[in-house]
Amino acid sequence: MSATSSANTVEPGALETKILLIQPDMDWPARRFLPWLEQQGIDIELIRPFLGQPIPHELTADGLIVLAGYMNAYADDSYPWVPDVRRLYRQADETDIPILGFCFGAQLLATTFGGEGIGCAVRPRDRCC
Repeated sequence: MSATSSANTVEPGALETKILLIQPDMDWPARRFLPWLEQQGIDIELIRPFLGQPIPHELTADGLIVLAGYMNAYADDSYPWVPDVRRLYRQADETDIPILGFCFGAQLLATTFGGEGIGCAVRPRDRCC
């Protein structure tokens, strides 16, 4: 059977995939990603901590995406849910679940695993982007 036969082709949505998508800030909306993910047949659990939605204690999704926000990775005191996202990053790493972070999400990913987050030169230390 060739690699291009229909038996080896997976249609979008044929594999049940769930992504946990965290939108930390109302100014960086998830709507930029939702249509693309939905077209791929991916089930999305959208969490918006800025609305008071809690970060799950356990990562049960097949992937984790954390979007941008005005906060940065050093703002734990101002945003008490930040350590919860760090916990999910560690869980994802321990279980080989893919992680994608944008701006704040990338800073938080770096600092979770011993790297540095670089704040914006024109903004206070508790803000990013």
